[in-house]
Amino acid sequence: MYNPKNSFQIRENFYSMETISPKSAYSKNKLTIILVLVGFFIFTAPIDLFINENLPVSKIISILSMIFSSFLIFAWCHYDALERNQPLGGGWRLLILLLGVFALLIYLLKTRGFKQGLFSIGFVCLIFIGIIVGSMITTLLAMLITGANL
Repeated sequence: MYNPKNSFQIRENFYSMETISPKSAYSKNKLTIILVLVGFFIFTAPIDLFINENLPVSKIISILSMIFSSFLIFAWCHYDALERNQPLGGGWRLLILLLGVFALLIYLLKTRGFKQGLFSIGFVCLIFIGIIVGSMITTLLAMLITGANL
């Protein structure tokens, strides 16, 4: 009987054939999601320079970015649950979509235990600091290029 959790995916490319286990495929998907999330926030940070905070467009952009980040966090948790062979129930899915980063922190503690969960939360904090620093750099570069003032 075919069991997708125990199977291996064969990829053929021009030079060789490589065998990829489902766990490494999930890890690659999780890394891709993290990179998309980081890139999204770093490269959209300068938009705030050009949009007046009082306009409804600013609020719509903020809401859309929160929804987008919640879906990316949900996708990351989904692949993590598949990698760990633990089902992600409907309650967790709703919690992650509604609370985003806060639900991710709870999810990390639940799935990894206290010690490893804290280590993973520290890693999330490092990613968050990287997003902040990257956003500051891209915003400063946009200010220098356009001549915008604070």
